[in-house]
Amino acid sequence: MSGLPDQNETSSLPGDTSPVKRHGDGEGIERDPQQTDLSATSPLGGTSGSAPAAVARHFPKIEGYKIISILGHGGMGIVYRAVQQKLNRVVALKVLPAVVGTANPLAVARFRREASAAARLHHTNIVPIYDFGESRDTYFFAMELIEGKPLNVMIPRFAEDNISKATSARLWQWLHLELSGSSTEPVGEDPGSGSDSRGDFGSASSATMRKGAYYHQVAHWISDVAEALHYAHGQHIIHRDIKPGNLLLSSDMRIMIADFGLAKTSEEESFTATGSLIGTLRYLSPEQAMAKRIRVDHRTDVYSLGATLYELLCFRPAFSGRDEKEILAAIIARDPTPPQRINTTVPIELATICLKCLEKSPDARYATAKGLADDMHRYLHDLPIVARPPNLVRRLGKFVRRHRMGVIITVAGLLVATSAYMWTEAERQQEQTRKAEIAVQIESLLTEAESARTKLGKNRDFAKYVSLFEKALQLDTNHVRTLGGFAILKKDWFNSRPGSDPALLTEADALLDQALAIDPDRLGLWNAKGVILKKLGKYDEAADAYNAAIALQPEQWAAWVNLGNVMALAGDLSGAKEKLEQSCELTGKEMEQCEYSWQNLAAVELALGHPGALDHIENALYCNRASASAVALRAMCHLQTGSTYAITEALKDADRANYLAEDPATEKTTRARIRRVLALAHLRAGAYAEAVTASLAAVDLGDLRTVNFLIQAIAEARMGTPTAARFHLDMAIQQWPAKLKEQGSFDAVAPTGVLWIDSADALYRLRDEAVEALESRSEGS
Repeated sequence: MSGLPDQNETSSLPGDTSPVKRHGDGEGIERDPQQTDLSATSPLGGTSGSAPAAVARHFPKIEGYKIISILGHGGMGIVYRAVQQKLNRVVALKVLPAVVGTANPLAVARFRREASAAARLHHTNIVPIYDFGESRDTYFFAMELIEGKPLNVMIPRFAEDNISKATSARLWQWLHLELSGSSTEPVGEDPGSGSDSRGDFGSASSATMRKGAYYHQVAHWISDVAEALHYAHGQHIIHRDIKPGNLLLSSDMRIMIADFGLAKTSEEESFTATGSLIGTLRYLSPEQAMAKRIRVDHRTDVYSLGATLYELLCFRPAFSGRDEKEILAAIIARDPTPPQRINTTVPIELATICLKCLEKSPDARYATAKGLADDMHRYLHDLPIVARPPNLVRRLGKFVRRHRMGVIITVAGLLVATSAYMWTEAERQQEQTRKAEIAVQIESLLTEAESARTKLGKNRDFAKYVSLFEKALQLDTNHVRTLGGFAILKKDWFNSRPGSDPALLTEADALLDQALAIDPDRLGLWNAKGVILKKLGKYDEAADAYNAAIALQPEQWAAWVNLGNVMALAGDLSGAKEKLEQSCELTGKEMEQCEYSWQNLAAVELALGHPGALDHIENALYCNRASASAVALRAMCHLQTGSTYAITEALKDADRANYLAEDPATEKTTRARIRRVLALAHLRAGAYAEAVTASLAAVDLGDLRTVNFLIQAIAEARMGTPTAARFHLDMAIQQWPAKLKEQGSFDAVAPTGVLWIDSADALYRLRDEAVEALESRSEGS
């Protein structure tokens, strides 16, 4: 609706608390141009909601007009839909209430100026004024009623419906529906048929249309507004408030300039008063934003139209900020981001025209609005445009002009910095040379240490190459590979001899902490830390280390199996099962090392009494048929079944595991537990003497005494030697492990990465069996 106050304009009605700052002549800057309230008023063609109740009930009496409804209201009055009775035509009637005029004479002066300026202009793209007058101390003027919507309402809709990518037919239909509110198909000429009407898509070449129907139409709108502004400038009128809210799209596709409330003629004051800001904040030209004694001429409208074009191209303002100061500073000192960086579909010619309008210096813009319109015509007809993107020299010149003092200071600083740089660069190069020499020396020491470690074999003398790591750390105390290697050396030193000082592990952990502080993303360091903490019995901290390794490389199966092991050692068998299942999922059955994932999962399943243990151990043996511990664990699975066939299979597996364990590489702890499995298999098969022999061998190798003494007690009772049976039963009870005294408890160990889990329930069953065997022997006697 023509002449309506912008939806962003603030109200000056009684009781209004709007934040507009008033100046000496009653003019001001609109503070919040991006805040739009469409729920209260519709700016074009009728209402979209009800006006404030207090206003709606008291329409003013204007002689010669019949007021029908409120169309909008703002800082300079209220706009009504009315009928001019003399001519019987519907108009937009803008009214300055009497109470406002009485309280603020300057508002009356501005209202008169708006009507006077608009009345002097007769142009297709400027909302015409029909009448002006005063009735009962109420000032009013009548305008053509434009059915349509302002650009500040349309631009968000363009963005929301992605209309910039629409075909010409879809754009035509979309605009017809949005502006007229009609749901019927538009009747009339096809927009692509070549009509010269500025209400449709014009007579552009097919090449231009291929650039995008939306951008083609935007170019027509801006061209029409520019020509209308050139006409107004020729009448010595500068609008000074060009913005999307003051550009109305009519239902017949015309674009109209409205609201000349801030307009000035060239005969009026040529300079703005110091400190005065005239216009709407985001669309102020730099000369308006500086608010000092600087001439503001018709080129300020060219700038504001360029800012409007920027929003049509990018669907966002050319400058934004958290408050007025930031926005004003950006307008004065910053160049806008090129439109094609924000919206890659923007034609380069339109972006170049837009940026020329937004030049900080008025002299760098189009000299007239007609120059802008002419360049738009060139774009529409595929002719070379006059505007050119700024080259490097020009951009540099603009920067220097905006930051003159800063540039002088910077150049002086650069001269000083260059001298300092040349001085420090020589020192830096010397330092780099020194570091390179140190790196070579460290690599030589680490290579020598690794070679010595390999040559010394299993019974190596660690002292012979500890000094090599110490020398490397003297050269660089923060060398990560040295710290990690030294930590692993101390761990191996501890493992090499039974009864080694745990302080070696504590020292290794400290070295790893130092390395991880420097490089926390090195996977091997976290795995090594987990191993050392596990050996120290710090299972929760070991789990944290393995979790860190998994976070770095989730597909690294070894960290998952290690995490499962330490959770089992900590007594969380259910959690261990979950982690070991993840490890098995990652490993599959294709590598020999994968046996650890499957075997440890089987051990946990067996301890929990789950039926899947045997399947898992078969997968472990698929990975490595010669794994003594895996064969022994399969024997345990068979023994748990208890059938005659299963016992026969268990004895076969126990014998084979015992044979495989004779390999010198098999750890003593593994051999000890395999002998225990063999003893149990003989016991279940009724070979009692063999069971006793195997259990004695297990004890000699350091296996759990309680379980072996119970095996011996059962076998001796059934062989008819109750005295020996009672002795071993008593010994078993005396040496019962503290961790296994409560029913349902478990005790897990993993000295070589393979889990062995003892349960209190299994021990109590053996004890009960030994007692029963003795009682049976006593009764038989």
